[in-house]
Amino acid sequence: MNINEVPEIWAEQWKAHNYEAMTEIQQQLYTPIKEGQDVIAVSPTGTGKTVAYTLPAIEKLEVKPHTQWLILAPSHELVMQIADVVRSWLPVGLKVVGIIGSANIKRQIDNLKKKPQVIVGSPGRVLELIKQKKIKMHEVKMITLDECDQLLIRENVPTVLEIVNSAMRDRQLVMASATKLDDPMMFYRNSEIEPVMIEAKAEESNANVNHLYMDVEQPRDKAILLRRISNVEGMHALVFVKDKVRMDIILEKLQYDGVAAAGIHGEVDKEKT
Repeated sequence: MNINEVPEIWAEQWKAHNYEAMTEIQQQLYTPIKEGQDVIAVSPTGTGKTVAYTLPAIEKLEVKPHTQWLILAPSHELVMQIADVVRSWLPVGLKVVGIIGSANIKRQIDNLKKKPQVIVGSPGRVLELIKQKKIKMHEVKMITLDECDQLLIRENVPTVLEIVNSAMRDRQLVMASATKLDDPMMFYRNSEIEPVMIEAKAEESNANVNHLYMDVEQPRDKAILLRRISNVEGMHALVFVKDKVRMDIILEKLQYDGVAAAGIHGEVDKEKT
């Protein structure tokens, strides 16, 4: 597949997402996943791995009222991010649900009753729902482990293995990682399946990106600077601060000045994010 070619089925949505050429990992993952092969893929952060495994996987989904694709991710934030990406590509009639620990499990069970075709979840909560028979793994045809270099740290391995092993033997397994895994064959020791190994290089950085910094001392001055930046046409920004106290100070000043701003931190109610 040429880097400038996008599968015809996705061409219109590709433009709507303002994407240009396919990245190396998007090229290399498309055919193996679509053909049902198990894949272990290594590609640096920011190279489009989520879209790379999402498009061919969606093509394999059927408009039937049961879960066919399970995606596991190591953090709550990544789970919701992946769910949003998948949702933005899903055709009419297909649904995705995000499942994370510390969120309201009753509400999650209610969402599962709507029979989503795709579940994105954190391992602990997913396994809990499997044991409660709310997620029926015998129906799952594909399992994707995203950022599995982080997902498969020692304390998570037993949970992830139990989830994967609870599915049918002929399920498809795709493992995506930013770095090489210490033990990439852990799922294949007692299997005759030979996974496809893919390693993509980092994309060249955009020559049109300029990096700069502005030296500002006081929180009040930072809020003023951010307010001015917010007036730039088409501006959307993610601002990192040292702690919640500083965030609250800056956020209060921005909101007082009429800037559309919101805060995200570890104490935010998961149901509100």
